[in-house]
Amino acid sequence: LCDDDHSCYEINIDVTNANQIDVTATEHQAAIYGGTIHAEHAKKFDITCRGSGDYNYYGYGCNDVSLYLPQDDDSEFNLNCKGTGCESLTFYSDNGMSVIDSITFDLCGCDSDDTDWCIDDWYLHCDSAYDYNYDTFWGGSCSGYDSCGCQTMLDKLNDGTTQCIDKRLKVGQIIGITIGVTFAIICLCSIYCRVCGKEARR
Repeated sequence: LCDDDHSCYEINIDVTNANQIDVTATEHQAAIYGGTIHAEHAKKFDITCRGSGDYNYYGYGCNDVSLYLPQDDDSEFNLNCKGTGCESLTFYSDNGMSVIDSITFDLCGCDSDDTDWCIDDWYLHCDSAYDYNYDTFWGGSCSGYDSCGCQTMLDKLNDGTTQCIDKRLKVGQIIGITIGVTFAIICLCSIYCRVCGKEARR
């Protein structure tokens, strides 16, 4: 658990043969900044990264972190992002991004309706030749033609993305509410004036 400012700064974790790994980075300043997590033969690897919405590395739960994903047939990898929590991640996988079981993305804290603005770039390296087989994922598209299974990552991200129900009201909604309230006040005033007029004539 990385739950304080710079608490896991440039940390290097080797849990290659672990049974289960749970890593969580909260909305503190650079909770996980830089560093590497090796989990190539872990049975289950879950990582959660939460961001505050500030557009600099201080607002990101995970920033510039390299993840070596589980490769075994019976292994599992799940990525959970909130707001700007998953910034500039780098993924390494001999079998491409097909090893990712799920991606959940809660847009609350991102100040955007699109993941493109929330993650900057994700860098995907696949096969044993990591320096030659790679792709860049931009949140809504891939730089290559489905290199490293980038399209698979996009599909999983789209399936797991939820809009922020607490997102601030848009200008159109505010205008609509203002007009509605104004109209209601006018109606109440009109009714009051009619009642007062009847009382005055008695």
